[in-house]
Amino acid sequence: MASYGFLALSGAYWVLLALGWRRKRCAKGEERPPVSVLVPAHNAASTLPALLESLTQQAYPAPWEIWVIADRCSDATEAVVRAWQAKSPCPLQLVQVRETPPGWSGKKYALYRGLQAARHSWCVVVDADVVVPEGWLTDLMAASEGKAAVIAPAWIEGGPSWASQLASYEAALVQAEGLGWAAWGAPYLATGRGWAVRKSWLLAGLFAWRGLLSGDDDLTLQLIPPQKVGIARTASRSPAPRSFRAAFLRKWRHLQTAPHYPWTLQLRLVIAPALQLAGLVGWLLAPQAWPALLLPPTAKLLALTWMHAPIKLQALLYDWPLFFLQGGYPLGALVRKRTWALLPLYGAHAI
Repeated sequence: MASYGFLALSGAYWVLLALGWRRKRCAKGEERPPVSVLVPAHNAASTLPALLESLTQQAYPAPWEIWVIADRCSDATEAVVRAWQAKSPCPLQLVQVRETPPGWSGKKYALYRGLQAARHSWCVVVDADVVVPEGWLTDLMAASEGKAAVIAPAWIEGGPSWASQLASYEAALVQAEGLGWAAWGAPYLATGRGWAVRKSWLLAGLFAWRGLLSGDDDLTLQLIPPQKVGIARTASRSPAPRSFRAAFLRKWRHLQTAPHYPWTLQLRLVIAPALQLAGLVGWLLAPQAWPALLLPPTAKLLALTWMHAPIKLQALLYDWPLFFLQGGYPLGALVRKRTWALLPLYGAHAI
């Protein structure tokens, strides 16, 4: 039946991405370059201590430093940084941003100020709500030899609520797709939850997209030749949005970058949803083929398991509701960008 064919192809898409990830042998260079870690933080006093603790426990074999950019903070973010400066085994510095100049989005200007202060040519960008494991920085930069950027998994962990788990599942799929394509030689996705990039490329990306609320990571990565993008397997983790509204609005904000993706990339990313939609139509015409509806969720869960995403078996229940939800996402790309500036979504999920 047609539904089985289309849904099997949709599932095969995800399995092939995971197979590409599993077959990829990540480079392990002997030398590690000096690194400047940039942490843009807007009212992040509640999440920043966990990140700073995990960062300052890194045993990195080359010179490195941490720059926290306190972006228009009205909480105790700056006090938190100053308290940690005395305890940090590596240089920990604070940059204060009081206002954003016209034509710049908040996070991009914060990163620009961090770049001005950074002393090293390699920069690692980490959001303020992230926690990284021991050895993360060393493993991330092991793949930097001969490269201009390094990407790695950045999983979002769901909480007890259904909305939080749904957001975690969707974020895992986004990561799996980006990492899978990168493993097959076509990288397009980086995330502010943890990636490394040479200062010159990040500066070019910030200026090119300085007016957009999102895209300082993925749009910058798309400027870099694919062969200059390294891949690491070490993963950072951060909490998923707690409410459905926060998750939904954050996703719509991210869609502001969608019109700036090359049309060939947009076409590539619509393949799997189109196949799943075709399979759904086939099932509506032949309801007895309902077992076929289990193929895409099962394949996605298998792919995420192979890639060590923090996803549980109940993720099978989220796939089809998420598929229908995603049908309304493209409208988010049409919302005027100034509308997003009014949303209280910076915090841990910095704009």
